Amino acid sequence: MWVVGDWGQASPWSRDTGVQMVKGENDVYTGELSLPKGTKFDIKILKSTVSTTSGGDNTWSAVKYASTLNMSASHDFGEFIDNLLPNGNFDEGQVKWTPAECIKLNGLTPNSGLNHLSVGGDVPTSCASDVFILPPNQTLRLTGYIRNRTNGIDGVVTMKVVTPQQQTLFELNNDFQTDGWAPFSRTFKTGDVPMECQIVLSNKIQDGVWWRRADFDSLSLVMP
Repeated sequence: MWVVGDWGQASPWSRDTGVQMVKGENDVYTGELSLPKGTKFDIKILKSTVSTTSGGDNTWSAVKYASTLNMSASHDFGEFIDNLLPNGNFDEGQVKWTPAECIKLNGLTPNSGLNHLSVGGDVPTSCASDVFILPPNQTLRLTGYIRNRTNGIDGVVTMKVVTPQQQTLFELNNDFQTDGWAPFSRTFKTGDVPMECQIVLSNKIQDGVWWRRADFDSLSLVMP
């Protein structure tokens, strides 16, 4: 584990200028970053399969921390996750989305991995993720892929707030190409308080025909 980022150094976002974290009790990793008072910084955690400053398989944390150093302080990133959205690539199997049957195991040509999620056609018209937390005062980016197999299919991606007050943050729909995986993306800012949210994927067509499904895969929600 490494603390990497940008605090005005010559090589930002590099392990060369980052801080390697040390594994302690209860498998908790800690690291100390020393900066002059008044320094603005923007940091993330980088998980690597090697302890050197290059190489290996590397994964960025989904969240980051940005502030100005005015006094000694600590920040807890919590459990390492590379995606705020539970089972966003669906490769954990039929879990963390309801109804679970919408996740197609070893399905026909997923965008990546083994599985994808389908709604409409011959399966339920909507499927919702487990609830997750949106951190406050952050810029987040939702990305993923959709496949509409024929014209007239309206696959919809909805970001919903569950608490503190139910509302729809945004919807993405229409203008998705057919007969192939098409990327989608939405960048947005969160409010002043943490919010419990979920993603709902939907397709209003349900006529018992499998090729009238809308397919989704490789969903990711991270701080860019």
